[in-house]
Amino acid sequence: VVGAGEPTVSTYDAYAGRIVAEHALRLGREPGQRLIAQTVAWQYARRVVDSYDGEMDAVLVQPSTVTTDVLALAEGLAQHQAGSEDVRAFCEKLHGLLSGLPRGEKQRGKNPLHSDLARVVDALRARCQLLPLVEAFNVAKRKAEVLDFADQMALAAELADGFAEVAAAERSTYRAVLLDEYQDTSHAQLVFLRALFGSVHPGAGPAPVVTAVG
Repeated sequence: VVGAGEPTVSTYDAYAGRIVAEHALRLGREPGQRLIAQTVAWQYARRVVDSYDGEMDAVLVQPSTVTTDVLALAEGLAQHQAGSEDVRAFCEKLHGLLSGLPRGEKQRGKNPLHSDLARVVDALRARCQLLPLVEAFNVAKRKAEVLDFADQMALAAELADGFAEVAAAERSTYRAVLLDEYQDTSHAQLVFLRALFGSVHPGAGPAPVVTAVG
């Protein structure tokens, strides 16, 4: 991000961290929440997995793998700004659609797609059964007042997209923005940057010149 004086260089995560620290109270969140590393997040998730007694008949992997899957799903939801109910509704709809397809007999020269579809159906059931663990993982972090990097970016995107004054403050500081490695930008990062420096908020002032390099 470039201003009138010396350039300000920052990673997406560091920039999001500043926005969250300065504006988290707008969302009723404490600005001093501690940012935790992936290893610490794994420990939070593992405690949730070890204490969970809900339905898990479709999850056929070891607890350590379940923990990794919970972390990956939680990060994916945050990075795509999706909720557990969104994923559950999608999985249940697709599960119902695939389960209702005819399961024909294997014929010579033809690939029996029903076996592949059955694996997809099983994976959808397993994903739905992981969602309560993701929710418990997020609750545990909120109670401890900690964030992981995906949480931080999702919060920053919500702040930038929901409050024109946040964008106005950043636009008054920076007149030109250079985004590097743009091909790796996640959905939450895209929402964050577009809300700050695009034309999302009419009252936020003129948008700066934005150049994306990928």
